[in-house]
Amino acid sequence: MLARIDMRPSLLVPLLLLSTSALASPRGNDGGGNGSGRLGQVSSGIRTATNGGGNGSGARSSPTGNLDIYPRCPEGYRRRIYDERCVLVRRPVAVLAPGLTTAVVAEGGRAPDPGPGHFEGYVAAQKVFESDGALTAELAIQDSRFRLTGAITRYYEGQLGGTVLTMTMPSLAFGVRIDDSSATRVILEGGVVGAKTHNDPVMDSSITGALLGVRVEHAMSPKLAVVANAHAMAFQDDVQAGQIRAGVRYGHIQAAFTVLDFNVGPALYGPELGVRF
Repeated sequence: MLARIDMRPSLLVPLLLLSTSALASPRGNDGGGNGSGRLGQVSSGIRTATNGGGNGSGARSSPTGNLDIYPRCPEGYRRRIYDERCVLVRRPVAVLAPGLTTAVVAEGGRAPDPGPGHFEGYVAAQKVFESDGALTAELAIQDSRFRLTGAITRYYEGQLGGTVLTMTMPSLAFGVRIDDSSATRVILEGGVVGAKTHNDPVMDSSITGALLGVRVEHAMSPKLAVVANAHAMAFQDDVQAGQIRAGVRYGHIQAAFTVLDFNVGPALYGPELGVRF
């Protein structure tokens, strides 16, 4: 029998706040270099990292367009692409630790037993702060112990020239349930993820990488549940990202707050409303 992992709702809030602080870092100005919003800055950061930007040491164009010589960052630091500052390297995988080490016994509702293998679906729309929005679709095969999830999220943002910049992120993950609680389900996941931009003003980019994460669902009653997930993503060219979704579900309706934070640009975050079936 695997070790029991339970979780009280009272610990979900500090857990999520701690996870969010692990992802957050000081931001530069909110305006993009081409009049774009946050998605434009993320696209620019990915493009720079995958086209010879590396960790930002040595000669490179500055945000003002002048060629400057930047000193090498100290050991353990990297140069942030979108504002040229040296920042301490934080590995997104650290966001998983609190969810695996601070769990206690839960009381209240019962999570429905998944029983034999069945399909689960989720579709949602998100409003992204200082950008436009995102659409998410997810389909999973779930049984009492294992889960296979395919998902796709597309962020979109209008540009000054009338085009729409998009970033599409497909993923495929295999999960294993590690708890034995009737009220709380905890699923560890691992898989692959990609990110592809389209209509970038300079050049489109495409990257692939690995994904590791955890899903948590705590039933407060037969219809009401608290849901959360956290994923760390490691791409090529030292591009990394962390994603957190936290919210509540009543019946089939789910309201959440979602954050996607790349290390090469500002965080994409905002409220999300969806339907789970």
